[in-house]
Amino acid sequence: GADIAYNTVKAKTAYVADDTQAYGKGLSDVFVADFEKLGGKVLGRDSIPDSTKDYTSFVTKIKGLKPDYVFYGGVTTSGLGLFRKQMAQQGLQTIPMGGGDGIVDGPVSTASSFLQIAGDGAANSYGTTAGPHDVAADSSPSQADFAAAYKAKFNADPGAYSAAAYACTQAFLQALKDVGASAGGDLGKLREAIRAYLADSTHTYQSALGTF
Repeated sequence: GADIAYNTVKAKTAYVADDTQAYGKGLSDVFVADFEKLGGKVLGRDSIPDSTKDYTSFVTKIKGLKPDYVFYGGVTTSGLGLFRKQMAQQGLQTIPMGGGDGIVDGPVSTASSFLQIAGDGAANSYGTTAGPHDVAADSSPSQADFAAAYKAKFNADPGAYSAAAYACTQAFLQALKDVGASAGGDLGKLREAIRAYLADSTHTYQSALGTF
């Protein structure tokens, strides 16, 4: 998120908020640390209860601070879409805003998504996801083959976490193949054998994310 603000948007100053929850506060704490490390300056920081419906006082504060960027740690259900909508209603939609994967929750057509709630105010908004998009060169299957097979199976492009989920399955199946017989049909023993196998860092996996 800080990289987007500083290197993509070219913001040098930011206003930061969070929804008081562990996830949102954690996101904002990391954003502040990394944004300042990159050379940015945080002009203001607020914790806003996730029950808030009227953000006028905070939007007014942003007007006075005139930041290059607004970062809000939290999720759409904490009010981020409404916050952005009220920013736009006061003419601040030109200030870029960023958040975590809690606002990457579907297109305008998805009920109660950030894009639907924020409406036209969603312009200039950025969200991050933890899912990798550029996977390792030694991925197996290759990124292209995985995408083609996924599209053929589900008639949709892979999502941010599709390759990661497939890699988890590949690791599980490798463990099952190597230690499954040792459990002798006992599901409790099988679960423990697989857990122990996956926790053993000496094992190597060829996966959709590459070798790990």
